[in-house]
Amino acid sequence: MSMLCCHKAGFEPNVTFTGNHARNLISMAGSNLGVVLLNEISARHYKTDQVKIIRLSPEIKTQIILAYNSKKSKMTKAAVFFLNYISQSAQ
Repeated sequence: MSMLCCHKAGFEPNVTFTGNHARNLISMAGSNLGVVLLNEISARHYKTDQVKIIRLSPEIKTQIILAYNSKKSKMTKAAVFFLNYISQSAQ
C-alpha cells in the first residue's frame, strides 16, 4: 500500500531494506541510515531523541487480519470470546 501511495505522489522510493521490528527500524533512522515508514503507535513507542516523527497527510490506510487456529476446541475461552466478538463486529 505504501508503494502505491508513493507512486500516486509522483515518486519512486529507493527501498534498500525492509524489516518487521520497529525498534530496529527506528534505531536505523536515528543512526542516519535512512527514513522509516511505520504506524504511529510503533513509532511513538520506540522513538528516541535522534528521531523526529512526522504524521503523513493524507493518512495511509492499511488493513489488518486476524489469523487463528481453526480448531476452536484448542483455544482458550478468552480466545474464543475474542474471536466471536471480532467476527460479529466485522460484519
